[in-house]
Amino acid sequence: MRNIETLDDLTPESVDALIASLADPGSLSAGQDHLVRKLDHLVHALRISGRLSSLTEDQVRAIVYALYAAGHLATATPAAPEGALPTYDQDGLLTIHSADALRDSRFLEAYQRGVLAAGEDYHWHWRVYIGVWVASQALRLPGDFVECGVNRGFLSSAIMKYLDWNKRNRRFFLLDTFRGLDDRFISDDEKAAGVCSSSHGYSECYEEAKRNFEEFHNVVLIRGAVPLTLQEVDAEQVCYLHVDMNCAPPELAAMEYFWDRLVPGAMVLLDDYGCFSHHFQKRAIDGFAAERAVQVLSLPTGQGLILKG
Repeated sequence: MRNIETLDDLTPESVDALIASLADPGSLSAGQDHLVRKLDHLVHALRISGRLSSLTEDQVRAIVYALYAAGHLATATPAAPEGALPTYDQDGLLTIHSADALRDSRFLEAYQRGVLAAGEDYHWHWRVYIGVWVASQALRLPGDFVECGVNRGFLSSAIMKYLDWNKRNRRFFLLDTFRGLDDRFISDDEKAAGVCSSSHGYSECYEEAKRNFEEFHNVVLIRGAVPLTLQEVDAEQVCYLHVDMNCAPPELAAMEYFWDRLVPGAMVLLDDYGCFSHHFQKRAIDGFAAERAVQVLSLPTGQGLILKG
């Protein structure tokens, strides 16, 4: 491969240079073409066997880079007018359209509060923007806020900053194990696909979360695994529900528990609904929605949105 002698030579810059040099699939060498064909067969075999979701992020990226370099994913990028540049390219979302809302000073302050809570920037600007927008709409309704799946509090901290939470006469319930997934509440299908308590690299963070939320009033941290802790939420009315637990059974349990408590017009924001390798959660939520004759709005951020009619 051009500019790359061994795998140890791979860098973001060298991969970008390779992709740029291979814009014309016809320019592939015989070896490169053979590699791409092998990768095509590998992806197909993994999809059929159900093992595609068990690939690591690095493995997925390596496959995608190779396929893209060969021109197989050329249609994955938007057809841009000549001279147009991406305005946003993070978190699996690329667009050439307006991203002005992400540069609003109020939003940026809220986003940085989320970064402070997490201790790092996950580059989730558009996903967090969706979160603060949904939360802002919830203020028009009666009821409390609930988040199931908090970790250190990236999104919930951003929302509280954005809404000037201490001026709101609301409660914000935050439910989490604060140490990652609980193996007792992972489905057999998910376990077979490699989902386990060590997935996603979570670690103990309860004390950090407590310190993070000390500046905000009316915040109720509830530690433990959903569904075991749901009864500790004594809110009779809920106007905002965020679900982000990275496996299907607790997410379905939270939806079933809170659905009747959601006030008309309330929205449910699903963090992982359309995200790569989270199809077990999507399948569970789709079944829940169908039973209640509601639709899930699939967002290009990977999130899903449900409006309680």
